[in-house]
Amino acid sequence: MMNFEDSPAINELAEESSSTVDIESYIVRLPERARLVFVLHSIEGYRHEEIATMTNMAVGSSKAQFHRAKQLLQEWMGYE
Repeated sequence: MMNFEDSPAINELAEESSSTVDIESYIVRLPERARLVFVLHSIEGYRHEEIATMTNMAVGSSKAQFHRAKQLLQEWMGYE
């Protein structure tokens, strides 16, 4: 299981949620690429340029996948 304790993005979502366990259950539901980018950027702290190199995707694609992940998480958690 991932450690979300020190992630600013997760902490922001957790303020409105009942627990980080709830957030984890939503993160695992994300589409694979969106989940990968979200975890690498928000949890691990990598920049989009680094993620693009590691995953062989364009920087713009990394940013788009991150945005998609955030939108889905907000929607699923009722923050539209």
